[in-house]
Amino acid sequence: MVLHPPITGMPELDAFLSQLYMEGTVSATDNVVIDSGNGQVYNPSTGIVVSYLYQYIHIKYADDNVGTGLSDTPTNKTYVGIYNSASATESLNPADYTWYIVTGGFGSTKYLWYIVNGGRQFNYIVSVTLPNALYVQDTGSAINLDLVSSSSGSSARITYAKAVIGSLSSSPLYYSTSGSTSYPPVNTWGGGETWVGSAPVLSVGEALYRSDGVYNPSTDITTWYVPYTASLSVGSLAVVSPVMGTLNNGNVVRTTTNISAGSGVLFESSGAFAQGNTTKNITYDGTTLTLNGALVDTSNLVANSVSTSASNSNAGNSATITLSLNAGDVVSLNAYCDTGYNTAAVGLTRTFSIFITGAATATLCTTTSLVSTITAVNYYNDSSTGNVYTAPSNGSYTFTATYSAGTGATSIQAIVLKR
Repeated sequence: MVLHPPITGMPELDAFLSQLYMEGTVSATDNVVIDSGNGQVYNPSTGIVVSYLYQYIHIKYADDNVGTGLSDTPTNKTYVGIYNSASATESLNPADYTWYIVTGGFGSTKYLWYIVNGGRQFNYIVSVTLPNALYVQDTGSAINLDLVSSSSGSSARITYAKAVIGSLSSSPLYYSTSGSTSYPPVNTWGGGETWVGSAPVLSVGEALYRSDGVYNPSTDITTWYVPYTASLSVGSLAVVSPVMGTLNNGNVVRTTTNISAGSGVLFESSGAFAQGNTTKNITYDGTTLTLNGALVDTSNLVANSVSTSASNSNAGNSATITLSLNAGDVVSLNAYCDTGYNTAAVGLTRTFSIFITGAATATLCTTTSLVSTITAVNYYNDSSTGNVYTAPSNGSYTFTATYSAGTGATSIQAIVLKR
């Protein structure tokens, strides 16, 4: 019964080829035998069934050759029964069927695929996979032998289901349903899924699955293929200039200066972008590039590229400043003194010292002496600049500038160079 003429998909040609097949199978000297009981028209010499007498084929499955465990589905069955009838309602009497053993049985992966060639010829194949696009999987309903199998007028169909990620099976490879509006039943692929015409809304932990189907109007059957994850339906993707529309990734709301909610990445066609979270982010609003949060490690910057400054002054002969330094920080120190109005008639020697409080021996600057000859009422000032100190370790450092002679206001200025 697996022998049949070539199938073209054109009803008229297939019927003609089937007629030639019949003429070649039954010679002029052979007698054609018609069995009105099972509807078979066959060659008595070869036993080959060349056609059927009645309009409908009934198919059942069983555990043995007498129809034990009669069923519409082949799973784990060993025999297939064929019965030709004038009724579209399938017989439930095992004795009506002619039983054929299936080598190795059906198991859970084999199915019966059939094709109607015209002239009430019917051929079937038991196989794991679909033989070709014109074959149809048995659904348990009677098969109309007056409807020739054809790809003409076939249409594509799509169905969707949601299920827990990774829960759907790859078996069965195919499933057939009756009609042009039908869908696979619930749990066809083992994920408790419900198949519908439009993509459903997903919940956390769910994936969207899609099954593609082909509806054959000549048989009024839709054959559905094993589903796949609908988010990406190709094994590989290579594009040159894709039109991508809106891409959503994460929960990002961009303002002109930072990400105001959630975290993620956003890019706009204008060039504006935002990346990060609510406390640490980089944004560009088209005009200003902004860094928020502790994004930069100064150890990665060029030496001396970051600086801070501090200063202090005092009305007396000394001034103090305290700095928090890291090991390796370089401090540039400058000191100034204005003795103010001085009427002394003799020269006045002024001396500067800058040192760390508590370590007076660690004088940071060379003593500056200036002998001034005062010939008239005058104002006097002096300074010590360009003094450099490198912090040996992390900690708090207090620097003091002193002026040894005269009276006046003293100030100290420090510039810390971060390395």
